[in-house]
Amino acid sequence: MHVEYKGHDEGRNVVFPGGESESLRVSPIGSDLFRLEDSSVLGHACYHDVIRASVRDDGSLVMREIVSRSGLRTQVWAVSKKAIESGEFRELLDYVLSTGALGNGYSGVCFSFTCRRASHGRSTSG
Repeated sequence: MHVEYKGHDEGRNVVFPGGESESLRVSPIGSDLFRLEDSSVLGHACYHDVIRASVRDDGSLVMREIVSRSGLRTQVWAVSKKAIESGEFRELLDYVLSTGALGNGYSGVCFSFTCRRASHGRSTSG
């Protein structure tokens, strides 16, 4: 399975150990180390995790391992475009973002939130 996002031209194809792949923004921080600037919708890695990956001739990355976890947690939900465009969703989004979380919409079919883990290992809730 491959996940590609509309309007996400700066992403690099990241291939995960199970063969799934998706286009994610990454920042190189070493010869084979990359910091993710997006969370994986497939759930393999989270925003600001550092991964070790080899680079293919086509520029795509083959993830070998997660070297350092960011301590953040991402939740992804299927949400209709109509719901995403509603005033109620906008209010919820504004509240969640005010807590310091990150939000991303994907083609009007799913939405993800990334936030810090609470000290007891659960994500913070409103």
